[in-house]
This record gives sequence, structure tokens and C-alpha cells, in this order.
Amino acid sequence: MQRLVVAILLGITLSAAITAAICGLTPDAHAPWTVSFAIFRNIALAVAAVLPGFLAGWVAGRSGIVAGALVGVGVAVVSPFVAFSFWGFFPVQKVLITIAVGIVTNVITQCVGGVAGETLRRRFAF
Repeated sequence: MQRLVVAILLGITLSAAITAAICGLTPDAHAPWTVSFAIFRNIALAVAAVLPGFLAGWVAGRSGIVAGALVGVGVAVVSPFVAFSFWGFFPVQKVLITIAVGIVTNVITQCVGGVAGETLRRRFAF
């Protein structure tokens, strides 16, 4: 149980770090995006969709789908607040809608990552 909790917290922390990197490196609203930033952003969003769940599944070693699902819920709750710290807060209704939609989408992608992490850990266990 303790290993699962640590795995979930690591996944959520990794996602918060990726979100902060994306938000911190985003140009101002009136500045044009460079091609290199657009490439970085797309890669970072793809990594953020799966890697936190993967890390949680790998660290947990079992119940990868549960670890991924719980990471997905945590990411959906934490990520908007990380992003809003860069952009300023929005009305409560928009925050709640963002979290609700984020729970659905993040649970799906982070579960995939969690199962992959658990499977690869078992496959390459020494």
C-alpha cells in the first residue's frame, strides 16, 4: 500500500513539473511561437499524457491500472492549479469543468501508462 501511494505521488509530481515547464516556457500572448517551441510543446504534451502513469505503474510494480487511474485523477486536480498559477485564476465554474473533463481524459491515458509501466517492470525484472 505504501509503495502504491509513493508511486501515485511521484506520478502527480512529475505531471506538475511537466505542466510547469510547458507554462513557464510558453511565450507571452502577443509573442509569436517559434517552431522549436511548438515542437517542444507537442512532445511535452504527449509525454505528460502517459509518462506519469507509466512511472506510477513502474514504481508500484502491481496494480498498474489502479495506480494510473489514481494518478489521472490527481493530475486532473493538480494541473489546472499549476497552470493557473502562471496565467491567473479563472471563474470557479471554468475550473470545475476543466477538472471534470480532465479526470475523464487523464484517467484513460494514465491507465494506459500505468499498465505499460507495470508490464515493463515485470518483463525486465532482474
